[in-house]
Amino acid sequence: MTGTLGALVAIIATIILAVLSLALPAFKGNGARNAWRVLIFLGLAGTCFAGLLLHQWWLCVAMVVGLIGLILDMVLANRPAHPAHT
Repeated sequence: MTGTLGALVAIIATIILAVLSLALPAFKGNGARNAWRVLIFLGLAGTCFAGLLLHQWWLCVAMVVGLIGLILDMVLANRPAHPAHT
């Protein structure tokens, strides 16, 4: 699989996912952040599928870790910054 077009696409997709993830905190509106999260999710799913086709299980594990991070970002973003009782 080394040197194939599929492996190159998986590498490029992983780099794009890293850039998308680093840019996510820059968005202030919920609509933009949610659209960005959808793009990240699609990238994670597609890269994991490519990893499965390439028999690169570690790439799939990395994408699952990314999915966990995305879920944590969505859950923690909806929490208020200050507790209601203060």
